[in-house]
Amino acid sequence: MIIDNHCHAGLNWFEPIELLEYQMKLNEVTKAVLIQHGGNYDNSYIIQCAEKQPEKFSAVVCVDSNDINSPAILKRLAKNPKVVGVRLRPNERFQHGDPLTLWKVAESEGLIVSCFAINANLCATKEFDGLVRTISDTKIILEHLGGVYISRTPEVTKAPFTAFNNVLELAQYNHTYMKFGGLGEFCDRPETLTADIGFNDVPPLIEMAVHAFGYKRLMWGSDYTPVSQREGYANALNIPLKSFFWCGKSLFKALFLSSKDFDKIICLTDKILSSSKNICSVLHKPIPSAPNSLAVLLSASVSAFVLTFNFLNSSAHFIIVEKYPDISG
Repeated sequence: MIIDNHCHAGLNWFEPIELLEYQMKLNEVTKAVLIQHGGNYDNSYIIQCAEKQPEKFSAVVCVDSNDINSPAILKRLAKNPKVVGVRLRPNERFQHGDPLTLWKVAESEGLIVSCFAINANLCATKEFDGLVRTISDTKIILEHLGGVYISRTPEVTKAPFTAFNNVLELAQYNHTYMKFGGLGEFCDRPETLTADIGFNDVPPLIEMAVHAFGYKRLMWGSDYTPVSQREGYANALNIPLKSFFWCGKSLFKALFLSSKDFDKIICLTDKILSSSKNICSVLHKPIPSAPNSLAVLLSASVSAFVLTFNFLNSSAHFIIVEKYPDISG
């Protein structure tokens, strides 16, 4: 099962749900979390989509922190079983009383907070660190690697990654999680778009996130439809898979966290690739070719998994992994 943990749909901005469904079917994505886009506080469309297909979609809503009625609105929305979270900015504060009211309502109502930062520096402040420590009884997901965008703050994507390292310090709190999308969010698109899809000079941001948060606290989200202006839905899914879950001629397809279950990793095997072409074009350093291998299927009960398994025979193996090792290479 592959779950897209971050996508948009709408009748005003972005595209209607049918186009997202087409991309999901094309790329064998089973479920998706519909994230309300910033500035739109009418959540009716994404909620209706989730209610119409409850096995496929869940909704993360937005409320207006300037509206005195927003806490009551959020409590009402939370009663809908298809509403699994609320989207708040790191510096978003209620304007009519306790500044943390909306964060506390999310906590009391059991809603996930999908935290949208337009700049990684907003997640790297001592103030936000204190907020995360205060709001400790709900899951806080840092969208877009905590606010890393090549188009908005290109300096954050460059060494020594000071702001991003500060964001990663939030991993010390067990209720924080991080979401990543396609490499096009933080990599320059090549000037010449050749037939071989890939990015040059990929900064090691995902590896750094893995080291800080571990696999159990990471998740993938396409950022559809904005991703269509970058590398496209399929590439946003497949390039990270080929980059970071390379297993000889086989690939792991790993989906880290569903919107309702943050304690499981859902992994499945990919098809055995017929091509032996190395995928170094999308990496910041080469990966040597590996012998013929078979991807390993890990059940939902597995606590964590290892990046690469090489097998000399062609039979399937099931492996229970108690701990994940340090990532090296």
